[in-house]
Amino acid sequence: MCAAWVDNRDVIGTRCWDTFNTSDVTRTGTRRTPVRGHAYIVRMSAFAIFADGYIGQVHLICSNEMIYQGGGTYSDNGQWC
Repeated sequence: MCAAWVDNRDVIGTRCWDTFNTSDVTRTGTRRTPVRGHAYIVRMSAFAIFADGYIGQVHLICSNEMIYQGGGTYSDNGQWC
């Protein structure tokens, strides 16, 4: 499973892991201050490998693209993947 953080449709970071046996995934990297007018999104791809060897379909999961308006507010720009 892999996740990507996207700023203005440019990938700014990724994180992949082989297993996710717990519900917590530690955030890595340096916190970034949002920039007015920038659009932010999170994308994740995942698939499952079952005990019998069956490999499930790859799924791409995306958040809505959120545009920072300043002052801690965002506008929802809808789905972009």
